Amino acid sequence: MGMRHLVLLAAVVGLATCACGSGEAEINVAQAPAETSEFAERLGACSGIVDGPPIESVLTRPGSWYRIEAPEVSISEDPTQPSTLTATAEYLGGDEEMADAGRAAAASSSTPFLASASTVHLMADAVELAQDTYVKAEPANGVAQVIYPLAFDGDGDFAFVGECKLDRYTLPLTERLGTGAADAMRQIVGADSATTRGLLGLDTTETTQTTSGSPGAPALNPQFSDPELLSRLLLGEITLEAPPDSWLGPYTICPRIDEGWSPCFDLQASPPSEASMLFISPTNPVVELWLADQNANLSTPLARIGVINLAAEVDAVQPEGTSPGGTVSLTVALPAGVPVDEAAAGPDHQDIAHISAEVRQG
Repeated sequence: MGMRHLVLLAAVVGLATCACGSGEAEINVAQAPAETSEFAERLGACSGIVDGPPIESVLTRPGSWYRIEAPEVSISEDPTQPSTLTATAEYLGGDEEMADAGRAAAASSSTPFLASASTVHLMADAVELAQDTYVKAEPANGVAQVIYPLAFDGDGDFAFVGECKLDRYTLPLTERLGTGAADAMRQIVGADSATTRGLLGLDTTETTQTTSGSPGAPALNPQFSDPELLSRLLLGEITLEAPPDSWLGPYTICPRIDEGWSPCFDLQASPPSEASMLFISPTNPVVELWLADQNANLSTPLARIGVINLAAEVDAVQPEGTSPGGTVSLTVALPAGVPVDEAAAGPDHQDIAHISAEVRQG
């Protein structure tokens, strides 16, 4: 299928100047060709197709910054669930609207960071190999969903950490910023999104379709989420029918309610046929399906591909004043005629997935 290629930012001659902190920082946007360091290759090499959301939408996503040490890795046996890196984390700053949650996530002696299994492994490698390893994350309910990790070695090299991050982020920014690249990367650590845009001279005129709710809506997980929050929700199930070949690629499909996100389906390989857990709000039983990147970055999903109101099904399993008496089950079918890269490109193909619902007894 035709894949949506990441737009590589061309080298620009000149200077990008911005106000940062108490002074001005001049970043040399030099024309020197990008050189790949062994350090950056080790932490960001790619074994598949280089694809994903625009670099601007990733680097300027609101979040909190942490410096991490002493990592411990826990890989989820369920491929639809994120894996965990637990580490000693120092909160360094970030976007003001997430400051309280960011500090709270780093308050204990060990902080869990959620990411894909490959990213979690490479984050642990980065701490071992690098002089400094940082994570920008979306904190919620005492855990942090990784947006991207960034590492620096003692030789002045930097690396975005994760599979394919070398070609998607490290090399394009090195080409754009030239000899000032490592300095610019150092300066974005702890910066808010507006400062990051200025430091990197990124084009932010292209908007990304987002959810109608808060960008900080948490990933819902029985292991980490607030038990009181989960007690107010119904637990249903959702099955993704085998996707057509045109939908296999570096993307995820994630169900959303106002209270947060249920586990995502990974489209890099044909998802399992078993049902995944689905959280449903009895007070507003609308479930949206969103297409996100391969790392399931939930603050800036790419496009809404489906929505369903489950009011009738919720009434059937939970009549007013009674306990649940069945399970709401959704089945999702994806359209073969619209490739996933086209669906991710914008709102022209909104709500194209077919979603059916039923109540399973027993």
